[in-house]
Amino acid sequence: MPIGYEVELAHDIAAQLGVRAQIVNIAFDSLYDALQADRVDAIISGLSYDERRTKEVIYSQPYFDAGQLLVLSTTAKDNTDEKSDVFRLLENRRVAVEWGSTGDMKARQLQSLVVRCSILSYLSAEEALAALVHGESDVAIADAVSVYRFAAAHPGTIRVAQQLTEEPYVIATSARSPSLAKAIEAALDTLKRTGTLDHLRDRWLTATDLP
Repeated sequence: MPIGYEVELAHDIAAQLGVRAQIVNIAFDSLYDALQADRVDAIISGLSYDERRTKEVIYSQPYFDAGQLLVLSTTAKDNTDEKSDVFRLLENRRVAVEWGSTGDMKARQLQSLVVRCSILSYLSAEEALAALVHGESDVAIADAVSVYRFAAAHPGTIRVAQQLTEEPYVIATSARSPSLAKAIEAALDTLKRTGTLDHLRDRWLTATDLP
């Protein structure tokens, strides 16, 4: 039986709608095709807003922001003084990233604005964050999901200094189903108001000591 953050979110939304959720496991690159073919009623799968698809689907409000985070080790001597200044955090620093990731691209964009900044590439976000903890780098840039999962597995080792980008996750429903889209939106409002969305994030992603 599938489990996870978005599986539980789907069940919570279904409960708000007074129905039972049926989870369908589909390859990510086939999600929109399945929605248009009426194989599924909604997509809840780490989906980002895509303006090109707004004629065929209706997107919900964001339920999670998976944007890129600039992360420091908790042992960094200056980790309390520079929180508001990204460029000071990067100046003369070694920046760990996952090679080819959005974090890598963001790091290179920032590097063009910082005189002395070196980028260290790793095969995964987890390896980049581990390099930070082990002192191989001074800062790391990774997506929120990777950062939260690493912090949960290695409590007390890293802290978030800055959110660099916004990458909201949304739910997609067919443009042919505006009533369902409206009901899901109302369900998300309720889950947000009652703290359920925060609980899901904490349960599945966030270490309790991560700011």
